[in-house]
Amino acid sequence: MAQLMESPLAAGNLVIQCLHGRDLIPTLAATEPHLVVIGGDKLGSSPEEIETGLRMAGFRTRTIVLRDNSQKDGFQDVWRSLLSSPCASMPVEYDLQNYIVLAEKSIGDRDEFDPPSGDALEKQENRLLALLGAGATLHAQADLYLKTAIETERNYQGEWALGVLTGDAKAYLWRAQLFRYVSALAHYVPGVDASCLPLPNPPSTKMDFLPAALSGEAFYALNAVRAFGMNRKVENGLWKVGQFETTQDSRLAEDISRLSGWASIVREAAISHVQVLGACLPKNPARLAELDENRHTRIGQKIFAEFWGLKDALGSSGALHRLAKEFHNGRRAVGIRGFCSFSEFVDRTQQEAQVHLSRN
Repeated sequence: MAQLMESPLAAGNLVIQCLHGRDLIPTLAATEPHLVVIGGDKLGSSPEEIETGLRMAGFRTRTIVLRDNSQKDGFQDVWRSLLSSPCASMPVEYDLQNYIVLAEKSIGDRDEFDPPSGDALEKQENRLLALLGAGATLHAQADLYLKTAIETERNYQGEWALGVLTGDAKAYLWRAQLFRYVSALAHYVPGVDASCLPLPNPPSTKMDFLPAALSGEAFYALNAVRAFGMNRKVENGLWKVGQFETTQDSRLAEDISRLSGWASIVREAAISHVQVLGACLPKNPARLAELDENRHTRIGQKIFAEFWGLKDALGSSGALHRLAKEFHNGRRAVGIRGFCSFSEFVDRTQQEAQVHLSRN
């Protein structure tokens, strides 16, 4: 190590020593963009075998592996080689089938934020059948709604990002965007009045409206998915950010970072939901088979199950295929109450507000 760093060409470079073969992959992952591995003999493999293994693992980082008895002149060649190969981003085809995350240190066991679900398997199956039942009527409308909402984000996110940087309250339009994605999911809640959900786009191509707080339509969508039942971590997060009021004070940047973060998560949940229901609703087994084609589509199924709390119902292989087939054969949800209409929701909300005021 000392000889390697003696070279004038070593200035400005950091060398990380890797002494054990088991640490090689994590070390490489943590020290992008360059890694020089010293002591190929101690690693238990030849330099050629190590470099081949790294390529098979999908690494494209410039990597050089040296033997312990490398000559000092060879060290000069190491630095010359790295200097002649500057780091540059290159197009890459990502591996959707194999993907793992290496942690720098042990994070410990997952915190069981949610208690074990009390839903019996049959109740979860009925909840899935309820989603299919509502989707049979509104899936096409929900699919178009979601595509329009995604296009809205694509077109206006620059404006909202500028609002964060300049302290402009228009950045709170991220709140409207988040609840557009919630509303896409609310289409599938039995009883929801889809015509009273927020628009998936601004009301005009030339202007937008920024309410001081969450709009009544967005609050309706949020309460619909909460009443039906959803992932508790997401429910708590949405409820908290739904309380944000428009401001131009120091909280703005922090509020928007949370709103835009939740928008990204709920967007993925909505995309996965529409894809799963789009495969289940047609009487076409080939569409269902496509959900198992690769890791990406299987992740979509898991997002769908986690969001709606259907892990037990969809935990076994082929469970989704079976329930979709039973739905097409006439099985329907039992014991699932439909959500109220928008007018009923407004009346109920006003009554609750009056009770709250009278108590205070």
